[in-house]
Amino acid sequence: TKFPSYLLFGASEGNYERFGTNIYSPTRSYELHSAPGTVLFCYGVIGFVLFSLSIHKIISPFNFQTILLLMPILIYSLTHNSLRFTPLWIVFAIIYLKKIEPQKNS
Repeated sequence: TKFPSYLLFGASEGNYERFGTNIYSPTRSYELHSAPGTVLFCYGVIGFVLFSLSIHKIISPFNFQTILLLMPILIYSLTHNSLRFTPLWIVFAIIYLKKIEPQKNS
């Protein structure tokens, strides 16, 4: 709310000194520990919508049982910044490829 100019396209990552003492302190580390929060802050509403659509596209071919199996990973991702956690993306890729594989042969 203090920097509405960043709402649409985001504030990007790093260089927190530009925000002054509103969110930055040289003696403390400020980091968002939420994947959705990080995407919204760093990439704005446009980036958040594109990211959400991408995740929806990845998850959409899954059946309910597979989504239930992914729930622990997805819930963990909401409270931790797991976007840089390679195993998360590997799990998504493996399950996605296994799911679309039978559809290609038919």
